[in-house]
Amino acid sequence: MHTRDTSSIKPVGVADLLIVRQNLKEYRLKEVAHIENILKGETKTREHRRAITTEEFSLTEKEKTTEDEKEYESTPRFEMQQEANDTLKEDASLEAGLSLSGKYGPIAINTTIFIMPESRK
Repeated sequence: MHTRDTSSIKPVGVADLLIVRQNLKEYRLKEVAHIENILKGETKTREHRRAITTEEFSLTEKEKTTEDEKEYESTPRFEMQQEANDTLKEDASLEAGLSLSGKYGPIAINTTIFIMPESRK
């Protein structure tokens, strides 16, 4: 065995030795995140990966609505009156006719020419 020479070792200072003892009084239940059993002599490394993912969603929608509203309203009483007036005008319009008749011996000739307006044809 080797013996060390302690003659060159000198104390740095003198102080009081304070011993602090701790006794647990209670256990407060808290959340435990992770527990793993590892045997003596094993080493275990654990990696944590945190990712922040941003997702963008864009929707463009265009809608064009055109609405035309027209009223096609007619009153039957005015239409009937207009038709009656048109019929009277046609009946009162100028109608011309020519009727010729002639006789020469035993031969008789009758000719009638009648002119009617275009709207009545």
